[in-house]
Amino acid sequence: MKPEDDIVLSLQPVGIALLWGSPALIGLGLFLFAGPLILLGCVGLFLILLCRWLARIQLTGLKISRQLPSRVFSGERFTIEACLRNETRWLHSSDLTIVDSMAESTGRSVHLSGVDRGSARELRWSARLFRRGVNSLNQFSIVSRWPLGIFEARLTGQFQSDSDQAEEESVLVAPRPLTTEILAQTLDRMEMEAAHPFLWQTGSPAEFRHLREFRSGDAVKSIHWPGSTRAGRLLIRENDPPCPSARQFGLLIHTFSPAGEIIRNDRLEIALRMASGLIVFFRDRKVPFLFSATFDDHQAVQRVPSQAGYAAVFDRIARALPQFSSHLDSALSGLEWMKPCDRIFVIGTAPLSLWESAVEKRLPGCVCLDAGNPILTRQPHPRNPMLNRKGLGR
Repeated sequence: MKPEDDIVLSLQPVGIALLWGSPALIGLGLFLFAGPLILLGCVGLFLILLCRWLARIQLTGLKISRQLPSRVFSGERFTIEACLRNETRWLHSSDLTIVDSMAESTGRSVHLSGVDRGSARELRWSARLFRRGVNSLNQFSIVSRWPLGIFEARLTGQFQSDSDQAEEESVLVAPRPLTTEILAQTLDRMEMEAAHPFLWQTGSPAEFRHLREFRSGDAVKSIHWPGSTRAGRLLIRENDPPCPSARQFGLLIHTFSPAGEIIRNDRLEIALRMASGLIVFFRDRKVPFLFSATFDDHQAVQRVPSQAGYAAVFDRIARALPQFSSHLDSALSGLEWMKPCDRIFVIGTAPLSLWESAVEKRLPGCVCLDAGNPILTRQPHPRNPMLNRKGLGR
């Protein structure tokens, strides 16, 4: 047992009755000179002492470790894997209830009938975390009323790591992805671009592959007349389809708030959830993008994926601080680095009317999103004219 572990014993109603009844039997036996009553009272007191000792000693040899996922989304269930070991060589641990502080908010506990001496049990339970950021709840409780339910023994402590290190394990809680209906339409069209890239490429010349003999059904205009003249037979020029250009997107989150406006932290949370939904979309399709944000001190534009993959940007938005700026030019400075991007998403915490026109002047065609009223207000980038059809209105 680690030094910080603690075992607390509390007497249960059965034990309280036995504690008061045993001295009463002894006193009654002395008064009536009844040996059996005295013996019964002494047995009751001995039973209380024995159960107290057993209740404590059975928890002393228990060790529990836990494995956590490194990152989860807020409000979504995840699985915790644990290993409970009984290092006592001569006593079984029985009637155990394990409570994890990380899963306690969801009212979940694990009950075991027992763990044999010198053995281990693999356990699993689920939990949900709602608060964004780093969660390091590492406290556990093991409760048992063995034997006879006279005492309730509660062992509290901190989970051990599998590597036997003293540092606490933690989970990084990222904002839960949020995708509005109209934004979902934009993402669906982006998927169409990925599935049929040639429909969205304008002015991409086809590359010559080879000449083949004319077959029935071939278009007459595809006949290569110079080659046919030299070969003495009709030849068709076959071309490779145009190669799609590499796609890259941009994502800017700004926390511009004009002087005198009421600062609302809930809008930042909505903005982060919308950004999380976009990042999940990029990650699942392995699309690179440039990321810039004004909610922390890291002002440089971040290229994703980096060596850490897409996890680096999830870490950044999970640790976002409610820092707001009253300088719009500074909040939108990251747009200068995103000009080569095919599509740029700008998410702001202030109403669109306060910053949308400034984005349009800097870089026309951006997809502007308002965390207070998260709807699509601008068409996608004009480089893809087919995206400007009816159905993606303002």
